[in-house]
Amino acid sequence: MANTNLRRALAPLTALAVAAAATAASAGTITLCADREGDVRLPPSGQSCGRSDTVLTFAACSDPDCTNLGGPPGPMGPAGPQGLQGPAGVTGPVGPQGDVGPQGPQGDVGPIGPIGPAGRDGAQGPKGDNGPQGVPGSVGPQGPQGLAGVAGPVGPQGPTGPAGVAGPVGPQGPQGDVGPSGPPGVAGLVGPMGPPGPAGSDGAGNVVANADSVFRRHFILASSPLPSTVASLDLTPGNWVIVGKAMATALSETTTSEATCALVSGLGGGGTNLDYHAVAMTMGVHNTVTVAAPVSVVGSSDGHLELQCQTMDAVDGMIENVQLWAVQVGTLNSTVQYPF
Repeated sequence: MANTNLRRALAPLTALAVAAAATAASAGTITLCADREGDVRLPPSGQSCGRSDTVLTFAACSDPDCTNLGGPPGPMGPAGPQGLQGPAGVTGPVGPQGDVGPQGPQGDVGPIGPIGPAGRDGAQGPKGDNGPQGVPGSVGPQGPQGLAGVAGPVGPQGPTGPAGVAGPVGPQGPQGDVGPSGPPGVAGLVGPMGPPGPAGSDGAGNVVANADSVFRRHFILASSPLPSTVASLDLTPGNWVIVGKAMATALSETTTSEATCALVSGLGGGGTNLDYHAVAMTMGVHNTVTVAAPVSVVGSSDGHLELQCQTMDAVDGMIENVQLWAVQVGTLNSTVQYPF
């Protein structure tokens, strides 16, 4: 028990020596008191051990200056057994976030997961631009004829269309019946009296025969190689005075166009030319053509008379208001002889 207490007392010798260094440094010794139970104590400064205590004196230094108070270190003792783990300390504050580490290599693509359920339809987006015009498809086969619909009401009459281009003059038709006489015209001024004529025969007097008044329009085409017949008469044998007139106009603007008309006797219009007249044709202006001639008719061939007209330029024309009549006389003083 005394040794144990002694060892227990020697353990804090270093601390005791430090505390007693101020008083024991000059002496180089340390005085301790040990009681009967073996407890060792350091007496206070200036006091001594009790009567029942055992005085223990230790050399604190080996040199007079007491520079080696602790002595040389002894060898390290064996390691003691590991003590029990103490309680966990309080968690310290979170340290600052470290720098972002370098990006690692991309991993392999994982397997495709199962298809999830279809989501709800989203709101309709804005209308997109019209796409380009597609290539037209081929024409399909014609469908069957549908049933005839109910006839609609007659629409209003449209405006009169422009006059078409005159067609070519057709062949001459047969001689028509003599129409009724028109109303008498306004009497002209009385002309001067002519010289007395030769004595006539005992006939019934002068006769107006087969007057032809054709007031419809006759077109004369620039491309036609032959003249157009605009009026005709058929006379019986005898002496006749023939008078005729017509009005000519151009169908387009021109300054050089001309219309010519000839009074011709003979079937087919291929006989003798009895008279000839030419006038200028102007668009919108009616110029008058006049013919007159005496003729002696012997048979039915030379008793056929025609007034034939044609254009002398590359412009189409029109003949209007044609009149051709004959007056039978007893005697003719002269007949005409034309060089054509």
